[in-house]
Amino acid sequence: MDSLHRFEELRYPDSILANGAMMQFALHRSHVGNLAPGPAGVPGYLLVLEDVDEFEEAVFEAMNLNPTFFSASLSPKARENLLAHNLHATQW
Repeated sequence: MDSLHRFEELRYPDSILANGAMMQFALHRSHVGNLAPGPAGVPGYLLVLEDVDEFEEAVFEAMNLNPTFFSASLSPKARENLLAHNLHATQW
């Protein structure tokens, strides 16, 4: 729960303007060790897209939804982007 509360600060831009923020993104968990350290005293936030993909996969499975139904209307480029580097898109 503490890790969730850390992200509450993102909801209020005044805090970010006052304290700064180091926001980083990684495609996979294996890339996390390669990220640059943030400046001392600046809050850091990390979004790992693999975690988002895994979460979405779990939601589709828990709700017994077919991901292909939702991705069928995507343009070819959007579908390409969805599948690129996505370890959880095998059923799409």
